[in-house]
Amino acid sequence: MTGVKRRRRPLGSRARARPCTRTRVHSKANAADAIAAWVSFLEKARLKRLDPGEFAAFLPLHFAKHPLPSIVIADLLLRPTELHHFYIDIRFTLYLKVLLQQNRVNTPTVLRALYKYSSAHLRVRPQDADPLPGDGIKKEDGQDAPKRQRIHHWDNSYTEEEMILWRLAQRVHKRQDVKTDGTIVQIAKVVTKWMILLAEAAAAFSRDAFGSLQGLQARDETEDVRNAFVLFLIAFTEHIQVRITLMKPPQKGKGPSIEKSIIPFGMASAQNTR
Repeated sequence: MTGVKRRRRPLGSRARARPCTRTRVHSKANAADAIAAWVSFLEKARLKRLDPGEFAAFLPLHFAKHPLPSIVIADLLLRPTELHHFYIDIRFTLYLKVLLQQNRVNTPTVLRALYKYSSAHLRVRPQDADPLPGDGIKKEDGQDAPKRQRIHHWDNSYTEEEMILWRLAQRVHKRQDVKTDGTIVQIAKVVTKWMILLAEAAAAFSRDAFGSLQGLQARDETEDVRNAFVLFLIAFTEHIQVRITLMKPPQKGKGPSIEKSIIPFGMASAQNTR
């Protein structure tokens, strides 16, 4: 019996891998399904006023069924919606505590989401705030230039922001989330954004010296947020590992890192609070 001889593959060689487009499609579909499941889970828990203990009991099972990166979970928890946008529900701050305890989210992802949707943006840029790089940016078909999508912010999130920043300060003080260079740099990048935002908000309030009583209340609440942020900054910069990481020389081809300014600012803040 004759037939076409099969060419033998040389020893040690590997077959050329073909791109599996079906896997990528399924991955995107799975991610979309997981996001939808988390949105539904969080909203049902909020509407039913689910006890934090019950939420903690449900969480491992829900996460095992619908796993998502911590950055996405933090964003889903802390972002406003069309029907719920005045303030961050107190239940979400309680659920956030559970998520932090179970390490489903961490300090940089929470700090990032809190900054992204902060009410302070409305004082600085009432219509359109400048998001973090990569946030709200979508490329149009056939174009390289990214198109920024408008990000909606909380109408009044100052009280909850203060509470969450205090909690993150306590977490960092206990050396949680500041053990690796990668996490430290992630925190530092968001901290610089917070520093700029709070400074711009303070400048906006000073220009509006004769504003309404509502504006004066917002100014006082923003000051409370700033105080909580300073406490977080002190807790962050007091760690020797953070100082070593942020004072490293920049990589070749990159300019000086703005994150280095955090160190003297944090040390000065610590002296002022004593």
